[in-house]
Amino acid sequence: MSEARSSWAALDEPWREAYREAWASWSAGCFGIGCVLVDGHGSIVARGRNRVLERPATPGVLAEALIAHAEMNALAALDLDRGTGEDLALYTTMEPCLMCASTILMVRVGEVRYAAADPMFDGLHEVLVGHQYCAERLPRRYGPLVGPLAVFAGLLPLIFSMTWTPDGRWMSLHGSLFPDQHRLASELITSRRLATIAADGGAVLDALDEIWGELEVLSA
Repeated sequence: MSEARSSWAALDEPWREAYREAWASWSAGCFGIGCVLVDGHGSIVARGRNRVLERPATPGVLAEALIAHAEMNALAALDLDRGTGEDLALYTTMEPCLMCASTILMVRVGEVRYAAADPMFDGLHEVLVGHQYCAERLPRRYGPLVGPLAVFAGLLPLIFSMTWTPDGRWMSLHGSLFPDQHRLASELITSRRLATIAADGGAVLDALDEIWGELEVLSA
């Protein structure tokens, strides 16, 4: 078994599902961020993926809109009869942005786990602590992950952003902090190694197998 596959097998199922959603998002031409919500029994009760450029296809699913983030889609899919989300854990491949973090507060999700940190929103949690309404509802936070899987979680939105908003503020900040990731993202755009896997209907594990060596170098 390859190192990519053994690391994948060691992941908890909610993480594997979040990564599958992220890959589906990236394969559809969006950011490549995925999310699932898990109840106190460990069952996945909702899922979502970033669909900012996807055409709307399913009623109730946010798509083709700037608010169509993975977390927003997962939270929108929650059963209204269940009440608040205090017993829920949210798994997302990218640290929630301001919009998603605020919605998580409103729903009162009890726990947030994220695979890759987002430098644009570094310190956001500490800012929200200073507001009484938010401080009473802040979830427990765990993240980021470490190792190649963490790098991969940040790499998918980076590749997307390089082609969608190459001169954007997020790209400038990310490029200054993570130049090696930028070089790999640029090479993958040129070589189309991941794009070919996606076009052929390959799974996220196929993508991990393809670039695992490079991910290991970046996470060392």
